[in-house]
Amino acid sequence: LRVVLTRGLVAGAQGPRAADLRAHLGWADALLLYEPTSPSADPVPHYRQALQDDPGNVYAHAMWALWLVLGSRGAPDEALRHFDAALASGRDVPFVRRLQLSGFMQRTELTPHALRVLNQMRQRQEPVPEQRLSRLWSYLFSELLDGPARARPLLDALPPDDTLTTFLWLYPRAGFEPSRQPHWRAVHGLLLLHAGRGAEARPDLLALQRELRAERSTGSLADTVNRLLATP
Repeated sequence: LRVVLTRGLVAGAQGPRAADLRAHLGWADALLLYEPTSPSADPVPHYRQALQDDPGNVYAHAMWALWLVLGSRGAPDEALRHFDAALASGRDVPFVRRLQLSGFMQRTELTPHALRVLNQMRQRQEPVPEQRLSRLWSYLFSELLDGPARARPLLDALPPDDTLTTFLWLYPRAGFEPSRQPHWRAVHGLLLLHAGRGAEARPDLLALQRELRAERSTGSLADTVNRLLATP
């Protein structure tokens, strides 16, 4: 792959085309991180040179941002700036979104940023690939059922109404798998309460509590429902 990319540069590529090639050379170096038998390489010089050729290059910004996120290199604000610049280019937005969501779900302290990305995608009417929904549930919304300490960073990520609307946009109740409907109902009730709509949340939470008690169910789901219903 490097040979092909380098050949394009030697042939005289300039501007955005040269930047695309240099960014992907950096990507090739970054992937060595996952190849234990190869020496590691620093992709940043490629990204930096790409941005000299094309300051708004989508690939250089997005790939550099992911490199910063995955390696915990520097402050998250630097990665966020690169992601914002990548989106501002208007090129290959699905690629940028894929890197944002993948990166932000790798580190627990960054998952609120993933929720902000999803909210922005909803507002801009950008589709979320169906194959990502299961992972998003596991890394984001199921965290809301693991106690207040785990839930609080996500609940604080957005205005409450935006969190609820984004949740329903991603997971309409009618389309959610039947075996996990109790978890959907608990998260929905939690988000309604968080949005100040307790009267709307309470009837279904009470019904869910009765069902769980009838099944002698215990664990985080039952604990969450009981805690929500004990909230004034």
